Amino acid sequence: MLTSIEYLVPLLHVRDIDRVSEFFCKLGFREQWRMGEPADRVMLVFGPHGEHVIHLLRLESADSKGARLYLQVPDVDAVYAGCVQQSIVVTDCADRPYGMRDFDVTGPEGTLIVSGSQLEHE
Repeated sequence: MLTSIEYLVPLLHVRDIDRVSEFFCKLGFREQWRMGEPADRVMLVFGPHGEHVIHLLRLESADSKGARLYLQVPDVDAVYAGCVQQSIVVTDCADRPYGMRDFDVTGPEGTLIVSGSQLEHE
């Protein structure tokens, strides 16, 4: 299971991703990147080295609920194996186009917890 967390990243469900991003930028955050056309995911960072992160996710549907939390961990495969060993239902652990290897777990109240590790750059 978890032995260390490198970063804890909230993922906020939003209807108007541009408006919400603009709001956070007024607070002092800056956009690091956008995905999709039109954007369905935005990464906002704060701090001199971008060490504080918020992800905005455009709502998939009007009835989307719950929250999401991203746990960046040193060894996602070990966390995945620990979850499987504890009979926790998980999605497949896979490399993603946003530079992470990760998997999802849904908690009892609908909270989506994503655990992942940064992929090595070649």
